[in-house]
Amino acid sequence: SIYEDSQKRLWFMTQGAGFCRFDLQTETFVRYDMSHGFPSNVIFKMIEDSEHNLWITTSNGLVCFNPKTTNICILQPMVY
Repeated sequence: SIYEDSQKRLWFMTQGAGFCRFDLQTETFVRYDMSHGFPSNVIFKMIEDSEHNLWITTSNGLVCFNPKTTNICILQPMVY
């Protein structure tokens, strides 16, 4: 999927390569994936909260990502 946040940044989710932000100034992509601490490279959807954090659904849990600081918080699914 593709998401445009409140700052007019474009984000692209992938089914195995993490997600990317398109940098309009350099016309390049900045990739975020498991090498950056994310629980999965399969990314489904993204939404933004009122604090401008991005909430990202992955195949291995929910992630709260702060694009300004690149800090992440992973909420992994409960296993019963």
